[in-house]
Amino acid sequence: MSLSLRDLHPGHRTVLEAYLFDTALSVCYYMPTDVTLSDRSEPFFQQASERYLRLGHINRYCKCCLRAAAVLHNQGNKSEAEYYTQQALNKLSDAPTSSLLAVCYHNLAVHTIVQSRVADSVAHVRSYVALLRQLPKLGNSWMQLLDNTQWLILKAQEP
Repeated sequence: MSLSLRDLHPGHRTVLEAYLFDTALSVCYYMPTDVTLSDRSEPFFQQASERYLRLGHINRYCKCCLRAAAVLHNQGNKSEAEYYTQQALNKLSDAPTSSLLAVCYHNLAVHTIVQSRVADSVAHVRSYVALLRQLPKLGNSWMQLLDNTQWLILKAQEP
């Protein structure tokens, strides 16, 4: 039995389309040397994010923003990467404390430190450290990465 996207219920089709575009964006991240694919990362993000917002999937939208920011960061577009990360953070402004919120601040810390904005980076580190204190215990591998980032940024702050 053959089934295509156009045969699905519109809501289900929208969800699947969003997932497909989001997956394509992930492929852009994992294959940075494929220039043709990298050039299409922006439309993939636009398509996925528009669908997530239409569906009201805020967390998926935020994760998509972070994925797009990672692709842009790898491409050397640091300020654009920061912008997309900030978009995710803005959407989570009224959300309860979560690891996703901590990751947004962590990624902002990274985006700002590579732009030599140490003070901004330190502020973002303080934000995600404060959030981590409010969260139940996270896995050790997670905490190690966040601790490493904190150490590096605080080291960069020293004269």
